[in-house]
Amino acid sequence: MEAAGTSRTGYAVANLGWGNHTAKLQWKKRGGYVTSWNSMPSLDDGFSGGRVLTVTSHHRYMWTKEIEADDKISNAGTWVDMASSSLTFTLAEAATLRFVYAFNVRPDWVDPTDEYGLRDDVSARLVIDGEWSSSTRQNCINMLTNSSAHLAPPHPHTHRLSIP
Repeated sequence: MEAAGTSRTGYAVANLGWGNHTAKLQWKKRGGYVTSWNSMPSLDDGFSGGRVLTVTSHHRYMWTKEIEADDKISNAGTWVDMASSSLTFTLAEAATLRFVYAFNVRPDWVDPTDEYGLRDDVSARLVIDGEWSSSTRQNCINMLTNSSAHLAPPHPHTHRLSIP
């Protein structure tokens, strides 16, 4: 069976002081039917699996990073940094910043009893300056796009060609 794909987009708003800062994208696998989730920017030249992290503050600041590293998460229940998904930036003054991320993810395999992988999920969050804070306003939107292809198990066939 072909695995279903899903996209994750989210944003956070934070007030930060001047100086150097780092934003990291983390993810967490939930459930046990899907053995692992993959984020593969290399898939179809990035068209099918891109990942991006952007930081803005009105029209004064803008930093963005297009992430090219493939990543995979197998262990459930623990927040893990996504590969190469950090962005370092420097503020000349205190500012209110908006952090935006987007990435596509797909399971490597879906249990046939859970055709669309709805029992399992992947969550994402931003960690700013090494901390995840409940005072940072965050929102994550998950869009599920399902596709499946059922493959018949192999079995012997006999074909006869008759030529009149």
